Amino acid sequence: VLDILFTDRSGLAMKAAAKYLEENFNCKFDFIKLENVGAEGVIAGTENALTGGADIIMSTVGDGLEQCCNLCEEAGAVFAYINAMPTAEEIEIVKEYNCFAGSFCPPADCYQTGYDLANELMDRGFRLFSVVTFTKGLLREVDEETEGFAAAVNDRNSEGAEMVYILEEMPGETMITAVSTMLQTYGDKIDYIAAFGGGTNFVAPALAERDMIIPLAVPSLPTEYEEFFNSGILDNVLAYSDDVIQLCFATAINILNEKNEIL
Repeated sequence: VLDILFTDRSGLAMKAAAKYLEENFNCKFDFIKLENVGAEGVIAGTENALTGGADIIMSTVGDGLEQCCNLCEEAGAVFAYINAMPTAEEIEIVKEYNCFAGSFCPPADCYQTGYDLANELMDRGFRLFSVVTFTKGLLREVDEETEGFAAAVNDRNSEGAEMVYILEEMPGETMITAVSTMLQTYGDKIDYIAAFGGGTNFVAPALAERDMIIPLAVPSLPTEYEEFFNSGILDNVLAYSDDVIQLCFATAINILNEKNEIL
């Protein structure tokens, strides 16, 4: 499994789902943290996994699909997305590949997910928003959620809705600094934060450290979710289904079996 981080609740849940499969089927899961996100990182992660003898590669980062399918086709392995969606153009390119198991991702329209969330929040009375997201181009799904959210807020400017600040940053130390600066500068000017990127691991802890109660939407539950819910920080979780790894496994196994490459 390729991911940028496995320490949030979503990552831990994926590991728990994988453990169940290991205990009940003849298989073993390795979790590879991508050192470089985007196409370059996914391709490098795929190469490392294949070098290690992987039969099935699942990526939570939706990039580098054609190159990864080329690598897996040559190696006789299977490639799939979990919680990531290929573009229509990519689907046209890879649909001829026997190695592509598909995309296992509950929210099919990430733009609409962001758009609907913003409208739901505005219907509840929120008007002044900040969005925390990753650097554009890092994760397409996050980009689309951010764009949909901002579009909905702009559509209701006449009602007093305003996008006060959009923070775009890479995950890591720079994100910690950027979130701190945002809260210091805009904390008293916003009444809701939609954190499509970095919310679980950077924004929620930063709010807790400062005893700031600004309602927050995050893509997955942090491990300290009860504390954040009880304090009023955590308001909305766009949690993706954690059983996608098992659905992906079942589909990929069928493809391997058809190739007579049974685990």
